[in-house]
Amino acid sequence: MKKIFFIISILIFSSAIITGLTGCHKDKGCKEWKQTTIELQELQNITWKCVGFVNTKSCNIKELKYDKKEEDIYRERCYTLMFTEDKMLGGIGYSNSLCGNYEIDTITCTINLSVGTLTMLGLVYDEGLFIESLNKVQLFSIRGNELRLYYNNNKNYLLFKRQ
Repeated sequence: MKKIFFIISILIFSSAIITGLTGCHKDKGCKEWKQTTIELQELQNITWKCVGFVNTKSCNIKELKYDKKEEDIYRERCYTLMFTEDKMLGGIGYSNSLCGNYEIDTITCTINLSVGTLTMLGLVYDEGLFIESLNKVQLFSIRGNELRLYYNNNKNYLLFKRQ
């Protein structure tokens, strides 16, 4: 009986260690991911390229859709944002230019985006969902070359990489 208990204990302990080493980092918002307040220079005047939509519970990432025939140089421009010092933002969805403004609190890591399109081309691929998600953003976090814009009560975030 003691031998079985010992073996079960070792299995549980081993699986806990393996899960801890390979598991996804579960975010609970800005404060856990980045402990200090950010400087606006970490956000502004940088082109941020969106990689995809992330579910914080499952850590699954849904990569953004592209036309596979498009050249790489065009694909690099799609799904980008740039925040300016005057609280404006611009970027490109998939086929439309984006513009808007933002309000930010770098101490609480809250951000409110108001994003729309400048051009009147149809929304294709994930462009509509991208813009819709941007307008629902409540929190953000930055670490290194990653920007996370949290929405849906922090259940999801848009993952951006610095270009």
